[in-house]
Amino acid sequence: MTRSSSIRWHWPHLVLLALWPAWTALAISLAWPAAAALSGWLVGSVAVLAISERHRPHRRDWSPTRAHLRRDATVWSMNLIADSAAGALAASLLIVWSPATLTWPLWIQVALGILIAEFGSYWLHRWSHADTWLWRVHLLHHRPEQLNTANALTAHPLNAIYNQLA
Repeated sequence: MTRSSSIRWHWPHLVLLALWPAWTALAISLAWPAAAALSGWLVGSVAVLAISERHRPHRRDWSPTRAHLRRDATVWSMNLIADSAAGALAASLLIVWSPATLTWPLWIQVALGILIAEFGSYWLHRWSHADTWLWRVHLLHHRPEQLNTANALTAHPLNAIYNQLA
């Protein structure tokens, strides 16, 4: 394999992946609220990826313009509001509908929660590609022709709401 055809690793992604367990352990040991730990990780990850992309982009022609950054910041802001509202609604519904106590071991609860959340999101995403109405909402996620950190999480606010509820 020649140098030009070899795989180019994007080290910041791999570093973030390797640091995730340490961040989780730190958050648990300091008793951070889950929302704070996840928000901190998201902000830190986006910052690391944006800085690395700015200094060593995979493709320079994919770098966002100021107009693209303004547009993507607007979409992110709308999604933050929609996602937060849907998350509050989902948490409220779970509090009302869930049993007062669960006697299962924590590891089973966590494993089951991850399984339900991941499969729910996966199948909803698959359905979003097949259903006409859901596809029209989901299509914004596939709009970018030149993928970068700023537009990587582009989605319609309705997409953010039904993903959060799933």
